[in-house]
Amino acid sequence: MQRVGEPPPHADTSFVVPGLVAGLDALVNKASQPRELFEAIRTVARGEVALPAPTPALLAAAGRTLAEEDLPILGMLAALRVPRGALAA
Repeated sequence: MQRVGEPPPHADTSFVVPGLVAGLDALVNKASQPRELFEAIRTVARGEVALPAPTPALLAAAGRTLAEEDLPILGMLAALRVPRGALAA
């Protein structure tokens, strides 16, 4: 099932990691222009992910809230949901 999430207005990338865990395929800000929503829908329809890449800081913050045995799961989710090379940014 493909899901497109809509974070609260003026949301930042802090919603990316919870979105990964929730299985979102896209994340679009409510304040975005309609064309951004449509582009996210088209991206997901092509089988791609329309999520901003989680920064290392966001992944580290999420990792601090998890039990040690759950860290590999977060890593696998991040690797599966984000285009190759995007995590290095």
